Amino acid sequence: MHGRPLPPGEVGRLGVRSPTLTPGYWNDSLTFHRLRLGGYWLTGDLAYRDEDGNFYHLDRAPDAIRTAAGIVFSTRTEELLLRELSDLDDCTVVAVAPEGVRADWDGDGLADAYVLLQVRPGTEEADDAAWTAGVNRVLEAGGLPPLTGALRMDASDVVKGATGKVLKREMRERFRARVAAGEFGGASR
Repeated sequence: MHGRPLPPGEVGRLGVRSPTLTPGYWNDSLTFHRLRLGGYWLTGDLAYRDEDGNFYHLDRAPDAIRTAAGIVFSTRTEELLLRELSDLDDCTVVAVAPEGVRADWDGDGLADAYVLLQVRPGTEEADDAAWTAGVNRVLEAGGLPPLTGALRMDASDVVKGATGKVLKREMRERFRARVAAGEFGGASR
């Protein structure tokens, strides 16, 4: 993290410069200055640019998951699964790391990555092992790291904010608690 542009194809933090950038956060100048680097304001997003200078968003830094198989970009993974698996209404990728381990973009630990599936009504029944195999086939074909598991969940269990956006931090914590309680058969640490 040196505050200089990366070469094409290399993933890093998205930083912007503009005369119209916010002058800061209300009553929180420390956060504003912490998010500045080399004259850029860091948005909290991870991206890369191609040879033509086009930028591609991959994920939010806290939502990227370091796994033994590589970094799982939750947003990119969710988009691919929703595009390729017509039986899904929605899905959310979450990490389960041991207590005290940071396995996000800035962390140095490893976590298991799970996808929580909301399956369309009327979809043929399949167990979690079958869903996991199907999800990982799609990810392998797309050149993305596999997930530890794919688990079905009810849409009412998905925590969303006022704008309808899934609150990933809250989902991670709730899912971690459910895994610790042994609620998901083979999904434990």
